[in-house]
Amino acid sequence: MMRGGSGGHGGWGSIINAPDERLKVTWELLRRVLRYAAPYRLYIAGMLSIILVSTGLSLLTPLIMRDLIDKTIPSGNITRLIWLALALLALPIVSGTIDFINRRLNVTVGEGLTCVMSRSTRSAIRSVWSPRRPICSTIPSRPT
Repeated sequence: MMRGGSGGHGGWGSIINAPDERLKVTWELLRRVLRYAAPYRLYIAGMLSIILVSTGLSLLTPLIMRDLIDKTIPSGNITRLIWLALALLALPIVSGTIDFINRRLNVTVGEGLTCVMSRSTRSAIRSVWSPRRPICSTIPSRPT
């Protein structure tokens, strides 16, 4: 049986499926990530609250259907039937709008964190290495 992408002799398959390369989540790592996310805590709180609202909206459909089947249709209340039907039509629209807002917040936080972390990484690399100080002084800059 061939494994990996290069004829079964390692390749990317052995790198991607390496079982010993599990990420260890520690409190130090979590604190470090939360420091990067500090400017976005309102966005993150908004995302969490939107998730709760979206979950609540998804629970309304079965409740409306139960009311329709158990009370409204047997009693013949046309006005209530119209209102519940309109609510069933409005729920996907409201849910879609909320999901759109949640995606926008998610993109804002994700792109912001990516930008902040890449700037931090670049500044850390620049502090260690500068063009005036070569990484390895034994390699000549020009072949002679």
